[in-house]
Amino acid sequence: MSECCGGGADGRAWRDLAILFADQGKAAVAAVTSEMMSADLAAQEAGGARLEALQDLLKPVMTGINLTGSKTWKDDAVRLADVISARPDATIGGFQAHFAAKMAAKPARKSRAAAKPVDEAVVRDYADRLRQALRDAEAFPILFKRLQDDKGLSVTARKEIARDFTGGQGKSGKDALNRIWMKHQAIIAQTARERASAGRTAA
Repeated sequence: MSECCGGGADGRAWRDLAILFADQGKAAVAAVTSEMMSADLAAQEAGGARLEALQDLLKPVMTGINLTGSKTWKDDAVRLADVISARPDATIGGFQAHFAAKMAAKPARKSRAAAKPVDEAVVRDYADRLRQALRDAEAFPILFKRLQDDKGLSVTARKEIARDFTGGQGKSGKDALNRIWMKHQAIIAQTARERASAGRTAA
C-alpha cells in the first residue's frame, strides 16, 4: 500500500481508509460508502486525515482500476470517489468512531434458550416400568410405543431413561430408544434359547 499510495500524508490517509474498510469485516463497499455518505459525525471526535487528503491520489487510483479492475472494483471506486467529493472535510477518524459506536449499539444476540430441565421422576418411572415389563413379549412393546410417542419427553430425557434402563445413554434420542428396544429383544431371545435348551434336556 505504501508503494502505491506514497509515504506522505496522503499515503497515510489511504492506509487509514483501508483500515477503516477492513474493520467492517464482510460488509460490502456499497454498504460502507452509503453509511459514510449519511453518517452524522457531529457527535464524533474529529481525528485523523480529512477525506480531502485522498483527492490528490484519487485520479491515478481510479485510472489504474479502470485499466485493470473488474466491474465491481470500478463501481466501488466510483462510490468511494462520490463520498470523498461530497464530504471532503469529514475525517477518517470521525468515520471510525461512527462505525465503532454503531457496532456497540447493536443489540447482543439472544443466547439459546436453556435446555428444559429433565423431570427425574418421569425418567425413573419409565425406567422402572421398562424393567418390570422387560421379559413380557406383549406388555413391553406397548410400553415402548408409549415411550416412543410421548411428545412431552425431550431428547435428553429419552437418553436419561436409556441410561437408567440399559446403562448406556445413547448418542441421540433415536439411539437411546434403539438401546432400550435391543435390550428387550436380547432378553426375549435369551429366554427363548433357555426354554429350548430346557425342552431338549427334558426330552
